Amino acid sequence: MISLVLALVASAPDEAWAEFSRADPFSQVNETVAVRSVPGRAEYQLTYTRQSGRKTETFTTSSSICPYARPVIGSMRGLSMPPLAPFGVDGDRRGRVQDGAMYTLRGPTDSSDGQITVSSNTGTPLAAWVDKALGALELCWRRAR
Repeated sequence: MISLVLALVASAPDEAWAEFSRADPFSQVNETVAVRSVPGRAEYQLTYTRQSGRKTETFTTSSSICPYARPVIGSMRGLSMPPLAPFGVDGDRRGRVQDGAMYTLRGPTDSSDGQITVSSNTGTPLAAWVDKALGALELCWRRAR
């Protein structure tokens, strides 16, 4: 199941303007990457939060020290979005998917102040993108102070 939300929202400069995550209910591990712009510099600041049970760890990196940050962020643009498929239209009788990890991406759109949030389960283009992005950034994280 894929859900899509479009909202017109303006982010404050210190807030994350994009975020992607993977949440696995079976392993009880939730991973989130927040992306911020560094004011006055052509640089991105990324924060990775990993929650496992009751333990939460936070790590950071930036595009100035991680060669993979810019390509990962840029690849958001190429993510293929599925068309909306309202339930019951054209004989569609799909049910909800109840297992697997939940993947989410929130980020800006081409429209002025537009923002989109998309979420899906495993086996989707979004799941593949999040898995690949987390893998690419894996060696870049430094424990947050």
